[in-house]
Amino acid sequence: KEPAQLKMVDGWATAESRSKFSSSYTACVNDVAVGNLDICVGDFWVTTERMLMTLFLPSIRSDQFYLVVFEEGLVIDFNDLLQNPFLPFSNEAWGIIF
Repeated sequence: KEPAQLKMVDGWATAESRSKFSSSYTACVNDVAVGNLDICVGDFWVTTERMLMTLFLPSIRSDQFYLVVFEEGLVIDFNDLLQNPFLPFSNEAWGIIF
């Protein structure tokens, strides 16, 4: 039995898939789904649209997003502004860090 051959292809996705999707990542996933490519290697977000096209291997890492909004009517004085960066850790933890 012959060992598997891996052929690297220049580019990210076929022109046909790129014309169908605004995201080159989704275009690459589409190429896998329709059989133009065997795999796409990259730092992909696994979106619902992409999961409906083909299967994915388990994620190696994930991104976390935080939504920061201002609370109306909240008054923050200068002391609060100085203390806020230190609030994630206790005084003891800051002592260990420094």
